[in-house]
Amino acid sequence: MPDWVSASSLAPSRDAAPPGPPATGDKAGQPDDVPEDPRQFTLSEFRLLQALAKRRKVLDARSRELAQRQALLKAAEQQLVKCQVELLKIEQNPEQILKVADKKKHL
Repeated sequence: MPDWVSASSLAPSRDAAPPGPPATGDKAGQPDDVPEDPRQFTLSEFRLLQALAKRRKVLDARSRELAQRQALLKAAEQQLVKCQVELLKIEQNPEQILKVADKKKHL
């Protein structure tokens, strides 16, 4: 955790609303206690929002990395399936493979 974010800044303030369902506001689903002007956030709220934004960036980067890994794994799996099919063909018809190898040998 960055040094500018302390445990006390992440802890709920004494005058915070008790846990439970969020307050319903009249403006696009915003709770009543959310200031319309971002400059009206307390310092601890502002720091918390900064920490959450930073965490969101980290999570988004991790999500992109996992998507890339998944694509690579899928490509590798397709290659393995292709090799497996070729091996099954060889296993089922070894004489034909030997004939092809003999023809290449005589060329």
